[in-house]
Amino acid sequence: MSSSSTSTLADLQPLLDDVASKDRFYLQQQWQRLKKKAPCDTTQEEALAALAKKTTASYVWVQQRRQQVPEIIFPEQLPVCEKREHIAQTIQENQVVILAGETGSGKTTQLPKICLSLGRGAKGMIGHTQ
Repeated sequence: MSSSSTSTLADLQPLLDDVASKDRFYLQQQWQRLKKKAPCDTTQEEALAALAKKTTASYVWVQQRRQQVPEIIFPEQLPVCEKREHIAQTIQENQVVILAGETGSGKTTQLPKICLSLGRGAKGMIGHTQ
């Protein structure tokens, strides 16, 4: 991406989908506000430069997190690992997934790894309860 002083709203729009979860709402709101204002205003240029800086920083943070995911190894003897492709597909297709299984089946240790393998967690946390 170009430097923040030469960014346009159109340059920033595609980045907004790939920023940190904690930043997304604020950055999208700021983008919408700037979109509604007249483009020749000096404060508009300053606000755009500030938005570009924050958006780019958040976008870069997400990309760095994606690159830092370690190699994921699934112990095949765990029942959750044996079914990981089905579990991964279910996670992709549903907002909430409830998985039940025996104690020691790998639910607590392997579900976050399945989520990581799907690219989850780069924009924020993986939510997981027992």
